[in-house]
Amino acid sequence: MSYQQLTEGQRYQISVLLARGCSQTVIAETLCKSKSTISRELSRNRLPDGRYEPAQAQQLATSRRIHATKRRIPHGKRMNISVMKGFPARSRGTLGPSRTSFACVECRL
Repeated sequence: MSYQQLTEGQRYQISVLLARGCSQTVIAETLCKSKSTISRELSRNRLPDGRYEPAQAQQLATSRRIHATKRRIPHGKRMNISVMKGFPARSRGTLGPSRTSFACVECRL
């Protein structure tokens, strides 16, 4: 299953279901999302007074998305060979950048 962010329409559905008194589990089942997705949405985007406003939630989510940075190896840099020595030989050719990037260090070659 590929990851997809909540849409503005789904945020409005969450608001309506909350107003009807539905639990997070029921909301998750209705939207075909995981319970943790709904829980994170509510914890990140509730107003200080505890209310959930879908328009405000959409603005907050868009703002986070715009300011998010992806952590990548800078162009022209290589993975330090000493880092690769820590991986089993059988997996050196099979681990892609997303699985090994956590262990990358800058190499000045």
